[in-house]
Amino acid sequence: MFRNKAIHTFALLAATAWLTAIGTGCKPEALSDDIRDRAENINTILSINMPYISQTDGLPEERQIDIVDLFFVPLTADGSEQPSSGVVNINFAGSLAQRTETGLKHTVSARIDPGSYHLYIAANLTANQRAHILQNGPSSPYTAENATLNSSDFCNTISDFAHYRDFRPGEHLDENSELTNIVMFGIGLNEELERQFQIEENTTGAPTIPVICNELQRVVSKVHLTAETQGDYIPLSGALLLPDGSQKGWIRLSDLQYMVNCANKKLLFQPYTTDDQGQADPNYLVSESLRYSASQYIVNYDYVRENFAYHSIEMLREHQHRSLRHAEKYDAARVPGENSLNEYTQGLYCLENTFSYDYTTIGAYFTPEEEKIIPLNFTTHLLIASMFTPRYLVATTGEIDTYNTTSDANLSQYRNQGGVIEANQTTGKGWDLMDDINGLNLVSFANEKQAQNFMTFCLDYRNQLNEEDAFSTNTVLATSSTYDAQSFFVYRSGGSFYSIGAAYALLNHYQNRYTPEGYYLTEENFTAFNRGWCYYHTYIDGQGRHVGDTEVAFSESMIYRNHYYILRLNSIATLGSVQTPVFIQTHTICEEWDDTGGEGLGVAE
Repeated sequence: MFRNKAIHTFALLAATAWLTAIGTGCKPEALSDDIRDRAENINTILSINMPYISQTDGLPEERQIDIVDLFFVPLTADGSEQPSSGVVNINFAGSLAQRTETGLKHTVSARIDPGSYHLYIAANLTANQRAHILQNGPSSPYTAENATLNSSDFCNTISDFAHYRDFRPGEHLDENSELTNIVMFGIGLNEELERQFQIEENTTGAPTIPVICNELQRVVSKVHLTAETQGDYIPLSGALLLPDGSQKGWIRLSDLQYMVNCANKKLLFQPYTTDDQGQADPNYLVSESLRYSASQYIVNYDYVRENFAYHSIEMLREHQHRSLRHAEKYDAARVPGENSLNEYTQGLYCLENTFSYDYTTIGAYFTPEEEKIIPLNFTTHLLIASMFTPRYLVATTGEIDTYNTTSDANLSQYRNQGGVIEANQTTGKGWDLMDDINGLNLVSFANEKQAQNFMTFCLDYRNQLNEEDAFSTNTVLATSSTYDAQSFFVYRSGGSFYSIGAAYALLNHYQNRYTPEGYYLTEENFTAFNRGWCYYHTYIDGQGRHVGDTEVAFSESMIYRNHYYILRLNSIATLGSVQTPVFIQTHTICEEWDDTGGEGLGVAE
């Protein structure tokens, strides 16, 4: 599945660390790259040529190689692997590696017990990861060292593989976090491009053993959200357009944020291939995450929390989650591979997450609606937040008149900042249920600033403005609640947007009579859009093969290591609330990061 299968050569030649790898019946030995512990009876000489990495290959830190580990894993007579007892450890950052035209060259002498081996090559491992591979082998499941069941799982998980300077569990990982390097992994091949190495006992000298390493791949992928824009704004469509095509409000690009959700906590350093769709990870079977019983799906939340960094929308709504990122304007010229000098580099790292939708074990197929919601529990996806400001708002005559005429110093500040609402900006005709209710007006705002100040005024006027530092968690209309500045209310999707006063007027009018839709209105019928924030989720087309205007299915949302996923949002068609985040359609641009070797400037500056 990887397009650029570059082959990088590691010739095995001479001098600074030693290794004893265990074969059948051999005693494990401690390893060290300390010069004081050089073996006297070396039987192998390794010369490691580390190719340079292209400057166009993402961020410099994503190419950085500070330390290299070579794992010689002993084989039994039938060719199966045993746990390794040793590793050749090369510290590139602190070494006196020779610079050549093609890369960095480092020589290592080693003692490897006679026998048959597989060779694995890793970069930037932590001590815990190195110990895991030595004890369990590279194909055994590894869980991120600091992954727990608490809400900080994503940051703690990914920091084990994408290393950030001075990161401590529970800290923030934002755009300003200082990445140092990323864990990489690859396979060693012999001269015949085969996996098996045969080490012989030599008494007359230490021979050179040529080794070829397939491309080192980062064990993480990267996901980034971009959006089409009209100036500083996101285009609106669908229910957010009037019949004449004009937009019902504004969403600024600067107010579009996202985070990766349901990220895998586990990986196989050396993944195994299951089919032509790619590689399997330790959490491959969907039947581990849910089952079907009594005509409904039952999610195994204990399994989900244990194996995935999963966060509910409640974590996103405070807009203070430690891994939030800002979306960028979509520009085709910035997509990697287009020879741009300003390629996209932003994004959130996550482990690969592939799965088998074993519906015969689960017991049923998903319905079309279930396909959008239930797979969020085992499929890596994006949570997206945007702030909507209505261009048109239903408000009471009293709110409008007081806004325009009040001399109260606290309330008049909103008019001073937003400007007076002129008579030609209001009408008694509008959408939904306002035509037969006296005292309601549809206000057409001159600009965002006027709309935001007026909505905040309406809350303050009713003494329901939240002035605390904490983000308001109120989701419905309630006289005992307060709401953040710029909040508005909606009683049905695709309808009007209401000030708090207009919402109460509507509620009072219909609490003892049926609406045209045939029900009484209650406070719970009104959704509060605190500060105008709306919430969405979308699946990621893991192989970039989805075509057409249809939605990306959860089954396409397979995440593979060493890939950069750039999602393009074309428009927003409706408002998603905290209670009901909306599935939003995006297009995924799937780019494999360039190989970790090639032409260009070097890795260990």
